[in-house]
Amino acid sequence: MRYNGAFLSGVLAGLALGAILVVALTPQTRQPVMQGINRMGRGMRRMWNDSVDAVTDAVADTVMGDDH
Repeated sequence: MRYNGAFLSGVLAGLALGAILVVALTPQTRQPVMQGINRMGRGMRRMWNDSVDAVTDAVADTVMGDDH
């Protein structure tokens, strides 16, 4: 099942908002929660960058031909 960008953005925004609320409501757990969010963010950034690279490569192959 494929999700469109808007739906995925909404889900991520909801997750971020929930995480912020958790951090705000429970100060004693702030450190591990923030580390978890940072780790998740790095993973998402890496995934995003990988997909952008793949798309860029595909477009370059299409536009310039496979022998560049």
